[in-house]
Amino acid sequence: MEVAIESEIAPLKTDADGVVRVRESRVILDTIVAVFQQGATAEGIGDRLSISILKLAGKSL
Repeated sequence: MEVAIESEIAPLKTDADGVVRVRESRVILDTIVAVFQQGATAEGIGDRLSISILKLAGKSL
């Protein structure tokens, strides 16, 4: 059985100040990690930070 492995580019962008953000948003990666460590699901993170789960997953419509 052959397994297909696909790589995806993380939906992250480093700004001029070296801060890592979710692309096309003002949300910083450190905030997402902190909310996740508090026990939030992906949907909960999106709700709390007002960002699309699709942006977190790197998908576009």
